[in-house]
Amino acid sequence: MDRIGCIGLAHFHVIVEDLDEASAFYREVLDFVEMQSHHDLENRGLAMYYGIVDDPERFRVSLRFMAWPGVLTMKLVKVDYAPYKERRLPDEVQAFLSGEYWRTGSGPVSVVVADLDATYQHLLKFATDYESRFRVKLLSEPVFLSPLLPHQIGTTKHSVLRGHREILDDLAEKFPQRAKFQMIDPFGVRWEFNNNVDAQKT
Repeated sequence: MDRIGCIGLAHFHVIVEDLDEASAFYREVLDFVEMQSHHDLENRGLAMYYGIVDDPERFRVSLRFMAWPGVLTMKLVKVDYAPYKERRLPDEVQAFLSGEYWRTGSGPVSVVVADLDATYQHLLKFATDYESRFRVKLLSEPVFLSPLLPHQIGTTKHSVLRGHREILDDLAEKFPQRAKFQMIDPFGVRWEFNNNVDAQKT
């Protein structure tokens, strides 16, 4: 992945109906360690990232991070979007998602790249060139996330970050510096591309 300047794996997503039940499974069965949680985010940036253009204020998402420290990070995602539940996704979103994203199960593989805009332009050629051997679908342009409110990041009693407010505050500070977009490759695998937030801080 050198051509798009991939720095490394960030995490992979798992779409779930119940964060507590899912995190209990990954803790108790696969020995994942629970990290931070984000609760009921009403985040316009995240809504746009998920392709929600109509009624983004009706979009809610809760996130919980799990980890094998030093090896792998997983993001559990619980989506609450009224038009989805009413099966009234906007046409342009439905065309991309085909109803698949919102089902429980694996979501995108998340990677960090050195230059998010250059990566987007590189992939855009494959998305728009009808003569290209490989066609991809881009869900949105790169978008920055909206800031977190103080109550939207925290821990549960199982989290190893419980009582470490300084770490949570640092994560919250970096949240609106994150920009991302999503791609579906020709084989149905979803990829999330992220900017390098740590490089921006130096």
